[in-house]
Amino acid sequence: MGAHNEEQYISESIESVLRQNFNDYEFLIIDDGSTDNTPSIIEHYSECDDRIKIITNSSNKGLMVSLNKGIAEARGEYIARMDADDRSLPERFAKQVQFLDANPHTHLVGCSVRYIGPHGDPLGVWSCSPSTNGPEGLMENGKDMAHASVLMRKSSIRAVNGYREPFALAEDLDLWVRLARKFGPKFSSVLPDILFEYRITPDLYRRRNIGEIYGSHVGELVGEEEKLQARISAHLEQATTELSPARYTSMYHITAGRLLRNYGNNTKAAKHFLTALRYDPAFFTKTGFQLLLDR
Repeated sequence: MGAHNEEQYISESIESVLRQNFNDYEFLIIDDGSTDNTPSIIEHYSECDDRIKIITNSSNKGLMVSLNKGIAEARGEYIARMDADDRSLPERFAKQVQFLDANPHTHLVGCSVRYIGPHGDPLGVWSCSPSTNGPEGLMENGKDMAHASVLMRKSSIRAVNGYREPFALAEDLDLWVRLARKFGPKFSSVLPDILFEYRITPDLYRRRNIGEIYGSHVGELVGEEEKLQARISAHLEQATTELSPARYTSMYHITAGRLLRNYGNNTKAAKHFLTALRYDPAFFTKTGFQLLLDR
């Protein structure tokens, strides 16, 4: 688990890991130069449970540096991804470990996911499916499971040299593409069980706008990271300035409304759509209104 200024949600995330039915694991938490109460929260839990090992970055190095540090320090055969604002349900580790133990040619396994809002309220379900895409299909169609929900073989991640820093906001898609190149399109599988809760907040959409720029270049210029970084950076200023707080807040409420509507909760969905309209009327008229018409 990498964490940077996650004081709002990290206690929930840590406790969800400590409540796993499967107990034979070490819990590496990399504090990525946090300036809020995140370090003290992590320290508190480490004093209560000796499975927790804290790794501290002297400054904010980014998630990719933190994840690669965790992989280097990990002693186990498998690595479970976990973000500091999400929650793992109690049977996650047990079921995913059992699956990889029984399927030695599968390199990572995900699960179906429940979307939750900022306060943990359920919004809908993502019923993920196993990847049958090769590298080109992944680049065209995008990822097909939640990155933070997967359990991976450490040897497989090391075989593709871990995470690449130029893809800091599309690290999952970049990793999937390289695993597909190395091990073939059926490198992964997905359990149908809902074993993970993925939190959606307005801030997610601020980061996603930039992440799409990174994702559009996945698979290009392998071994030429500096050239790739320069190409991506040329687009980032526009991406960050075009998306205002009102816009990404509206995007969050449109998504929450759509998930709730698909889940059959029309009353709560309508409240989110109205909030989206209030934050950014022009964007909602262009995008959200069409969702009301599409069934």
